[in-house]
Amino acid sequence: MLQITWADRSGSGLDSIVTWRLEPEGRGTRMLMEHSGFDLDSPFQAIAHRTMGSGWRSSVVRSMLTVLEQET
Repeated sequence: MLQITWADRSGSGLDSIVTWRLEPEGRGTRMLMEHSGFDLDSPFQAIAHRTMGSGWRSSVVRSMLTVLEQET
């Protein structure tokens, strides 16, 4: 498990944690990612949650998979 904590310095109150976990699956490994710490009752944080969530899926995870597939 690897956890990265972002402490907001802008005053918006958005402190969040990204947790990566690797779990065995069959003859391979499953990578799980969770980005937590959002107050979804806050309009700003709800928008940030949606925006960051789509960014993880469309950019970061896809790029990581591309790199990992090249290494195998």
